Amino acid sequence: MERLIAPLAPFYCLSCSKIGYVLCPDCQNDCLESPPSRCYRCHRATMQYQVCVKCRKSSLLKHVWVTAPYSGIAKEVVEAMKFERAGSASNDIARRMTELLPLLDSDTIVCHIPTAPKRIRVRGYDQARLIAKSIAKQRGYSFMPVLNRVSSTRQLGASREERFAQAKQAFELSKRYDINGKNVLIVDDVTTSGATIEAAAKILNKHGSNIVDAVVFAQAME
Repeated sequence: MERLIAPLAPFYCLSCSKIGYVLCPDCQNDCLESPPSRCYRCHRATMQYQVCVKCRKSSLLKHVWVTAPYSGIAKEVVEAMKFERAGSASNDIARRMTELLPLLDSDTIVCHIPTAPKRIRVRGYDQARLIAKSIAKQRGYSFMPVLNRVSSTRQLGASREERFAQAKQAFELSKRYDINGKNVLIVDDVTTSGATIEAAAKILNKHGSNIVDAVVFAQAME
């Protein structure tokens, strides 16, 4: 649908109005400032966005790279992608996320946090899947949709405890894929408490994955 509409009503950069982008490369550099390298959970300074030693006691994630805070232009881009059928924003977002990522092992598997089927039907696409596929393509990694969503409970407005409880029941591993001994990079557009990516990491670890990292476009404050 978006490809049919775009020639008639093309997207314009949210910052400078350049045609053909939701956020053009120049404005990504000017408007998106990544937070300093730190643990995404407690915000303690770490190297390469590692989850700190203290938080690793209750986390199976080694690194979580965060491209921007969920505010300003970053929030506008996500909202355009989710609510204004601007699926092409996934390429703009993925480009910025790829710039933040260090070089990973060439056999890294890229997967995404699957969106609830109801919202996919409304939007016409799964935005996290589009972002993950774009990152994998840019880096030459393998994209595999290894996670299936089995719960559609919305976390908006839920407390931190409720988010973690809901997320525990949200996913299962697709039987089509073998991740035993593989390094996996989880991709999502927005995280708040981290409940969703933590739950995904737990499923991946349970099925034999090696290192599990994550990269998110934006992190919202709780």
